[in-house]
Amino acid sequence: MLDTLYKATNHALTLAARAGDGIWTLKLGGQDIPYQGFANQYMDMTRNRSAFGNLGYAGGFGWGRLDARAYWQKVKHEMGFFSDERMGMMPMSTEGRNEGYRVQAELPAAEGVLRLGHELHRTRLDDWWPAAPGSMMMEPDPYLNINGGRRDRLAFFGEWEGKLADRWSGTFGLRHESVRMDTGTVQSYGCGMMCAEDDAAAAAFNAADRGRRDRNLDLTLVARHQVDDTFGYEFGAAQKTRSPNLYERYSWGRGTMAMAMIGWFGDGNGYVGNPDLAPEVARTLSATADWRAADPRGWQFSATPFYTKVRDYIDADRLGTFSPVAGSTKALLRFANHDATLYGLNLAWQAQAWSSGAWGTGTLKGKIDWTRGKRDDGGDLYHVMPLNALVALAHSQGAWSGELQLELVARKSRVDERRAEDVTAGYGLVNLQGRYAIAKPVELMLGVRNLFDRRYDLPLGGVNLAEAGASGRGLGPLAGQGRSVDVGVVVKF
Repeated sequence: MLDTLYKATNHALTLAARAGDGIWTLKLGGQDIPYQGFANQYMDMTRNRSAFGNLGYAGGFGWGRLDARAYWQKVKHEMGFFSDERMGMMPMSTEGRNEGYRVQAELPAAEGVLRLGHELHRTRLDDWWPAAPGSMMMEPDPYLNINGGRRDRLAFFGEWEGKLADRWSGTFGLRHESVRMDTGTVQSYGCGMMCAEDDAAAAAFNAADRGRRDRNLDLTLVARHQVDDTFGYEFGAAQKTRSPNLYERYSWGRGTMAMAMIGWFGDGNGYVGNPDLAPEVARTLSATADWRAADPRGWQFSATPFYTKVRDYIDADRLGTFSPVAGSTKALLRFANHDATLYGLNLAWQAQAWSSGAWGTGTLKGKIDWTRGKRDDGGDLYHVMPLNALVALAHSQGAWSGELQLELVARKSRVDERRAEDVTAGYGLVNLQGRYAIAKPVELMLGVRNLFDRRYDLPLGGVNLAEAGASGRGLGPLAGQGRSVDVGVVVKF
């Protein structure tokens, strides 16, 4: 497939030390990606460097347990073109920093445990597109997309988990989070009349009040009843809240090229932010029933239906259309709040097929997932996976363990027409994976995905922009991975 070349180097170091009843851990690492192609994006990655550090402590005291973690991460990221498969020049640069901490205390409480905690997460982001001399439309100034973006989350939470009555247990949680967001003034390339639309958008954006504060509340209520050793069930209700990210609120360009550069969906559409977005609030009701054989090595089956109502779901409204390649039409969209409804069913099962000294142990297992998502004012939600299933036969004997998988995905016919989402055909894949312990500390791993090298389209993969641009044909769905063989060695010490 075109535009899938990449190179990556990762380094990580973990240190741990015991101090009394507690354990300190320090993790340090870095990543260097000199290039990586993205077939479903207009740009490729021409440099990505990141570094991170995590410091954690977990220990017991006379009053209970304490878990604490602090982290820091910095990323420098560049987009552009690095191969003959894509020509042109449009440099884009991003620098981001994440830092924060989380502290949680666990205390004994009536018939259970009480967890109390606090956390802080800070994000800083600069996203600018350097001028490209000689391009006429991308000079003389750098395009400031996100200038000094800030997103701070401060949260306090509490949770009780324990026994309610004979064979009844429960979990009750509450979390309050304050989210503060802001960003600095922006500018277009300054290319005169050709940048008039972006110049006007930048002026309006700079004149507006950009600071926002959201107060979000999450709730969790779960009750479990273990009827006997072979059957149990639970009921749950939850409210989860998500504030918009920096791009959803603060990307501002209204020119077609600027909007096309915004989007992490791989769908070829263009997006513009909306500072007035409200946080989305999802309220879910769910239940799980779990059956199992009296013998722990026997069969088990679980079913989980769910229903979710989302107030102010962060979706998008269509502003217009454009043609990124000949014969294709994509949408120009603005992020917007709309109420939505999702419901579905998850099934999982496992059963021992055989167990003998000569043939080892064989286990049949699998799962089925189905989700339906709709906007309350009409239309299907974007990026909802169609009905899918995984059926597997696992085998273990001595130093060997392996699995034969059949992955099944139904036709995706319910699509978001506002975003010109593609219909994709159903498919089935056969995968193999295995492990063999050569010696006590050394383990060999082997995996083959898509054993028969079947051609299929990814339901959530977006569109293949690289192939459309090179072939001159219209846009089509991004194909899935062909036959892939992975080999690895694990040494434990």
